Amino acid sequence: MEKCYEYQSNLHSAINLNFSNSAGNWLVPALHTVCKTTHAVAVKADEQMGNNDWVKLQTAVTLLQESFSKALNDRTEYVPNAPLDEEGSKKAGVLFIVNQLFSMYFRLNTLRLCKNLLRYD
Repeated sequence: MEKCYEYQSNLHSAINLNFSNSAGNWLVPALHTVCKTTHAVAVKADEQMGNNDWVKLQTAVTLLQESFSKALNDRTEYVPNAPLDEEGSKKAGVLFIVNQLFSMYFRLNTLRLCKNLLRYD
């Protein structure tokens, strides 16, 4: 499972790079899938290792935080319920990533990090 997490984290890094360089929000569903899978694989890898220090989950948090910042910092105006296309805002993907990060913060008992997600308007 450790090797699986390594491949997943490489994929997540590549998606983050492509997401920031793409026009529009058409990659949001792919980013959501990668975020969810990275979270799940990190938990499984840490459980399989048998120790409770959550090393893989902590590195996964960093990947999701990067995804969060790339989605949130899009300068395109956000329009609710806009279609996924090459002109939409990437901010449409923020809420899903925030939910994944909350789940990870609770598991890691790092609730103080939640305030970093809540202070954005």
